[in-house]
Amino acid sequence: MTDPRESAQHGDDDTEEVSWRLIEPGMAVLASDGTLIGHVTHVLGDPNRDIFDGVGFRHHLWTAHRMASAAMVARITTGAISLRLSAAEAERCPAYQEEHVYRIGETGFFRHHEGWRDSNRS
Repeated sequence: MTDPRESAQHGDDDTEEVSWRLIEPGMAVLASDGTLIGHVTHVLGDPNRDIFDGVGFRHHLWTAHRMASAAMVARITTGAISLRLSAAEAERCPAYQEEHVYRIGETGFFRHHEGWRDSNRS
């Protein structure tokens, strides 16, 4: 069975531009000429501060995850992420590496001290 995302027409000129907050895993990632180069795997940013850092993507199940920084993103629409890069340049994007984030908060056994807390912990 074919993936409908693969057979869909990827000329997204008639699609409405949207906020980076509406990017979802599985959305198409397009090269500057409209060629499908992959699908979104991760959205990189801080929604609390409205900071968009880029997207993680990969072309096939067995290929490495790549990261396209926000500066590489030309356009975000309801159907796809268009990059400022050619397909060949996108293959040379850096490998995606998850970053560990810490935030200021109350720490310690009884949470009486202010300090750095792991963002993955409540």
